Amino acid sequence: MSIREESGVAVATPDIIVISSRPSVSGPPVATVTTRGPRWPRHVIALVIAAVVLGVGALAISRLGSGHDVAQPAAGKPAAVKPAAVPAALALSVVAPVNVVAGKAVQIPVTYTDGSGVFSGTSEDWGDGVGTSSLKQSACFATPVAAPALHSTYMLRHTWAKPGTYPLTLEVVSYSCRGTTLAEERVTKTIMVTVSAP
Repeated sequence: MSIREESGVAVATPDIIVISSRPSVSGPPVATVTTRGPRWPRHVIALVIAAVVLGVGALAISRLGSGHDVAQPAAGKPAAVKPAAVPAALALSVVAPVNVVAGKAVQIPVTYTDGSGVFSGTSEDWGDGVGTSSLKQSACFATPVAAPALHSTYMLRHTWAKPGTYPLTLEVVSYSCRGTTLAEERVTKTIMVTVSAP
C-alpha cells in the first residue's frame, strides 16, 4: 500500500496486482504477475488465495443447504417403549331367565370371553341343592402351547321342582401355562331366578 498527499490530505491507495499474459518465444501465452508497491512473500499470497477459496466454498455450501433442509432428530427425551398389552381377563355374562315354571325345564345361555387362555370347564350351583360341573383336570407340559383368545356361548338346562326364588351361581374356569406351571383363572357370577307355580 502506498500513501500520497493531495491538497494537504494524505490518501492511501492499495497496491495493485496486475495479471497479464504475454506470448512466449516457443509456445502459448504465459501469465505474468506485475505488482506495484512492496513484494509479498509467496507463502503470504498462498495463504490469501486459500482463505478466499475456503470462504467462497463455505458460502456456496451455506446457500446450497438453505434450500434443502436436512432432517434432524427431535430434541428431548427418547420415545418410550410401550409395554406389551396385557390380555383381557376372563369374563362371564348371563341373563336371568323369565317365565320359569316349576316342573318345566328352562334353557339359559351363558357367554364367556378370555383374552388368552385354555377353556377348562364350568360349574353350576342351581340353588335348590343340585350342582353340576364340567370341570376337567388341566396340565402344562415342557413344550409351550400358545393360549389363544377365547369366546364362546354354551347352553345350560335345568328344572326347578318347586316354586320360589333361587340363587343360581355360575363359574367358568380357564388356565394358561408358564413353562410347566399352571396358572388358573376363575370367574363367578350369581343371578336370582324366580320360579312360579304351574
